[in-house]
Amino acid sequence: MNIRFSETGHLELINPSHAEVVFDMIDNNREHLKEWLTFVDAMQNMEIMHNFINGCMSRNESGIEYGYIIFDNSVAVGRNTIHKVDMRNRSAEIGYWLIPSAQSKGLITNSTKALLKFAFSELDLNRIEIRCGEGNIKSQKIPEKFGFHREGIMRDGEFLNGSFHNLIINSLLKSDYFSTHPRLRT
Repeated sequence: MNIRFSETGHLELINPSHAEVVFDMIDNNREHLKEWLTFVDAMQNMEIMHNFINGCMSRNESGIEYGYIIFDNSVAVGRNTIHKVDMRNRSAEIGYWLIPSAQSKGLITNSTKALLKFAFSELDLNRIEIRCGEGNIKSQKIPEKFGFHREGIMRDGEFLNGSFHNLIINSLLKSDYFSTHPRLRT
C-alpha cells in the first residue's frame, strides 16, 4: 500500500525491490545517519539488507509494523515507519530518517502527517509515541509541530556509538490530534 503525502512525495511499503536503494542511502550517508540511528553500523552488506527487509515485511504482514520508504520525485530519500504496534493497547511509535540532501523540504512533516492520519483513522490507534535523542533538535521539531505532549526523558534510553543517550518521549492521543486537526477525520 502506497500513501501519497504531497504532489511530489509518497510512501511505499518496504519490499525486496527497495533493497539496493535503501542500502545505498545508508551506505552513502553513514556519517550523517549514525549520529542518531543505532542500526547504521550493522548494515554492512546486501545480505544484511535483505534480511532486514524480510523482517520488515514479516512485521508488516503481522500488523506490528508499517515500514515505508519515503520517495520525493520518485527518488528514495528516507524512511518513515509506524512500529511497535500494540493493538491490545492501541498504541505505536513513529520513527523517521532522511538523507541530508532531502532535509528541510517538509518531507518528514508531510509523511508523518499522513502516517498519523493512517494510524488514527485506519488502524484506530489511540496513542502514538515519537522518541527523539535529547540532542537531536531537528527530530524534536516533528512532535512539536503536531502538538505531541512531552512526557519526559528516558535516561540512558539508547546505546548509540559506544555510549548511552537520553531519549525524549513524546505522545499524541487520537482525541488530541483530531481536536486540532478535525478535517483529517475523513
